[in-house]
Amino acid sequence: MQTFSEVLSKSWVLTFVASLGRVFALSLLLQPICLAAQQPQLIPQPREVVPKPHSFLLAPNTEVILLPPVATPDRDASASLLEELESVTGWKYVVTSVDPPQDRPAILLGRFDQPLVRRLLDSAGISLGEVGEQGYVLDVEPHRVLVAGKDADGLFYGVQTLRQLIAKHNHDAEILEVRVRDWPALRYRGTQVEMAYGNVPKPEYIQRIIRTISEFKLNQLNLYFEDFPLEGHPLIGVLDDTVSPQQWRGMVQYAARYHVDLIPGQNSCGHVHKILRFEKYGPLAERPHGHVLAPGDPEVYSFLGEMIGQLSEIFPSSFYHAGCDETWELGKGRSHPRAE
Repeated sequence: MQTFSEVLSKSWVLTFVASLGRVFALSLLLQPICLAAQQPQLIPQPREVVPKPHSFLLAPNTEVILLPPVATPDRDASASLLEELESVTGWKYVVTSVDPPQDRPAILLGRFDQPLVRRLLDSAGISLGEVGEQGYVLDVEPHRVLVAGKDADGLFYGVQTLRQLIAKHNHDAEILEVRVRDWPALRYRGTQVEMAYGNVPKPEYIQRIIRTISEFKLNQLNLYFEDFPLEGHPLIGVLDDTVSPQQWRGMVQYAARYHVDLIPGQNSCGHVHKILRFEKYGPLAERPHGHVLAPGDPEVYSFLGEMIGQLSEIFPSSFYHAGCDETWELGKGRSHPRAE
């Protein structure tokens, strides 16, 4: 796991950030992250950030406590915090699930519906009235850090913000003191990965993309396919560099740990020359050796039904992208009489 400053130094991450908007990308280039500034530069910038004059000093014996009862998804959030702490400080930390100490500084992770969390928030005068789904509160004080999520997503995103506040100056490590209330304006936030041409990303690189976009609170990764390898169709994908269906099943589970939904996007009308180039699938084409499936042919819909069924089983997302763009050949072959 890399620190945020190391992640941002990678050119491919800047390319990814550019997809969020040219102006936003330019602002990243012109305004380097300065964690020591009074107003921390956080990405994405939370709705409400109140800087404070002090900081929480880290030590080798600082406790990280996942408040009970512990939900399984919250263990992944705490694990990402441990990785960041070790990366910045060089010290190894562990997560416990005990009552917080009264006499020692600690980092506390929990959810809004836990009684102790509500008492801590109430005593700090922090309102939860407007905090929506996937939202969180982060409150840093010299003796205590509290990250509280409305749900599993919220706690995970609160930890990602906390990771950006961990800084090291000479031999001292600290967490900048702020109070944050944050929740997303959009329920779904994502980007896309090209999986159809050239040397497609390998599983390890896709995992790196998943980790990185989750750190910036994106929760969808759209996958662009043109000839996803299908069971019972050994020719499809055989000439390409592909990731196997079994590898994708493992990737779905991996992405879930980072609160990222993998959405398959298989072309389903145009952009299917990689399938139609084989004689076996030629009868499905609008024009011989073409790029477009023939509308109205029952065999086409039978094939699409099988393809979508297999992809839906591998990717259990509530979304499925049926790509139907650039159908230049429609009306110029078998469907010409219907088009007329």
